[in-house]
Amino acid sequence: MPFPDLPPERIPGSPAHMQDHQKIEQALEYIKNGHYRYDPDFPPLPDPPVLGESGHVIAHDRILDSLLYLKANPVMGMIVQVVRATDSTERATTSTSLVDANLSLTITPHVETSNVLLFLNYPRVLCTSSTVDKLSGSIVITDASDNLISGNAVFGTQRLSYSQDGVVNNVVTLIAQATPATLSAMTYKTQFASFDPGNIVTLQNQFGAGQLYAIEVRA
Repeated sequence: MPFPDLPPERIPGSPAHMQDHQKIEQALEYIKNGHYRYDPDFPPLPDPPVLGESGHVIAHDRILDSLLYLKANPVMGMIVQVVRATDSTERATTSTSLVDANLSLTITPHVETSNVLLFLNYPRVLCTSSTVDKLSGSIVITDASDNLISGNAVFGTQRLSYSQDGVVNNVVTLIAQATPATLSAMTYKTQFASFDPGNIVTLQNQFGAGQLYAIEVRA
């Protein structure tokens, strides 16, 4: 459920007052469905005011104050947003230096202190080589400047007992954590390389799309 639009303050009986009142009730329901009650700094929240009763305007204003606080201060540990990117095109390289794998996404943090969790999955990665013992490569997650993200991993599959004719299939899943410390847009991407010039690393996205997720979590 998305955070509802907050209405401007209205005087009871004025135009659009009833619609604003409904928006406030929707926002209160949003709070009840979340975990904001665990925030010790969250302002006291009154019961929904009844139109025409004494104190209605004061209660209306207190609710607006609470909702504005809520929108500006998401609960710690809360997932703020999820961004996903996919690639369904086959990609291949023989480069021994990391090159872009054409799978990237951009996320703009809503909270400056948030962490960004990155999850990467390639269901089918093929390594082929004329020399069976050289079946290995690497896949990494980087930022837009090609810097590796903390917690990142690479795969390096040497010849396996079931490999034949210099062919090895792999499933690659990587997890990384970024702390951008900014409200500016951040781009994350995948890169890949071969460990040996005679080895071809192929991301067979046409058989199972490569996926990259960025999850903003308030720290």
